Amino acid sequence: MKDNSTYKKSRKALLKLLDKKDYDSISVQDIVKECDFTRQNFYKNFSNKDELVKTIFMHDIKKALDKEILYQFGKTSINIIEVISDNKKLYLSVLNSSSRDYMFRLFFEYICTMFRAFAEYSAYRNLSKSQERALHFYVSGLIIMIIRFLAGEEKMSSFELSRLINESVPQNLRMFLSEDGITGDYI
Repeated sequence: MKDNSTYKKSRKALLKLLDKKDYDSISVQDIVKECDFTRQNFYKNFSNKDELVKTIFMHDIKKALDKEILYQFGKTSINIIEVISDNKKLYLSVLNSSSRDYMFRLFFEYICTMFRAFAEYSAYRNLSKSQERALHFYVSGLIIMIIRFLAGEEKMSSFELSRLINESVPQNLRMFLSEDGITGDYI
């Protein structure tokens, strides 16, 4: 389990450093210097700065879903888009860095998890190879829309984007927060 104080200080330092530098130019040494703690303290909690970004991402998602024990996907999609938008400078910086594949994978895994339950349910929990490819194609399109939204290239509100996502999944899909992240299932 990560130390909450180290997480908060590291997050604040990374966001502050992004005002001065791009993501690739920021080192772990820069982060710990800004936080005024040791590299060992940082590495006790994170293996590298990408893991810090993943922790920020999962914290943001948890913040969007933290209102109830059981989460209805359609109603929380707007909260998810809004918390991602709140840190869009961070996410766009990572997407425009040498770590872009890492950030893209985070978005992909998160969205794929949400829609996998839908796809598996639709296929009676037995996805064929073509259904799996169709799911990945669909998820990739959603990620592109979210990235375009963060970059200001999609001229829609977070509510409109959430509505589009909401209309693509059935209302009985629920999301749960677990130690490993987010999972979805039908209730």
